[in-house]
Amino acid sequence: MDWEPLVSELYGKMIETIPRAFRSMVKPMLREAAEKKCRQRNASHVNQADLVTAIFDITPRPFQAETKQNLEALGIDIARYIRLRQINEQYRASWESFGKAFHPGNIHFAMYLTDRCNQHCLHCAASSPTSRRELSSRQWIEIIDNLESSLRSQDRHGVYIWFGGEPTCRQDIRDIIEYCGEQGYFQAIITNGVLFDNTFAHFCADCGMSHVFVSFDSANPEKNDRIRGASHTLDAARRAVENALKHGLFVCASTTVMKQNIDELEDIKALAQEWGAMPYFRAIVKQK
Repeated sequence: MDWEPLVSELYGKMIETIPRAFRSMVKPMLREAAEKKCRQRNASHVNQADLVTAIFDITPRPFQAETKQNLEALGIDIARYIRLRQINEQYRASWESFGKAFHPGNIHFAMYLTDRCNQHCLHCAASSPTSRRELSSRQWIEIIDNLESSLRSQDRHGVYIWFGGEPTCRQDIRDIIEYCGEQGYFQAIITNGVLFDNTFAHFCADCGMSHVFVSFDSANPEKNDRIRGASHTLDAARRAVENALKHGLFVCASTTVMKQNIDELEDIKALAQEWGAMPYFRAIVKQK
């Protein structure tokens, strides 16, 4: 498994803070624990969040205060990682449960719930000169039930990804998510994060949602606002990622590749990983 260069450097510094008598024992334990964290989020590169939260997994409670002081001396905002670890322990679904949504026999459906949105992206695929009628929540439930019934007769399952537009703009989105949770259907959501607050993230986790796609298209706040046609869009995405992670949801940072951001894909990838999300790039669908 690969490690990000700066994380490997931090790993070495963290080992140096361990009393010499224990280093040979702690070093492999910390590496294994960090890589386990990485696998739990289905990633291929160990990031800083994996490493910092892992050291608390292997450190006995009486020594955790000293560990916290040592990490703070290295310039790490340790309070953020402690909160993340504590809440993840409370809400995180098991890897076995999450992995079921990605079984090779499952079919992933992007369920286009609405044209409505609270942003106006250059690459929007929803904009239309006429307003299209939305299906009701009851109609969507009937569609999902029919699909799932057919798939289960073949010993398969669907993974229903709520999409738009911005699906959280629908007032009845909770009804659809809750129903699928009650039925044990696999589901996910694609959101720009504006309405994906802590309460909504908690609701999604309680309904058994496996993962969330959070959309942003630049690592530069001003540029992201220009691309997405609204203000403070990168802040909204970051908060959504944090809220999802707090409640144990796997997060993909969804970026549309276009001429405006083709030169900064590495920066976008680095920012997504810094937030604790898996980078996910898709080709442009449409551009104004």
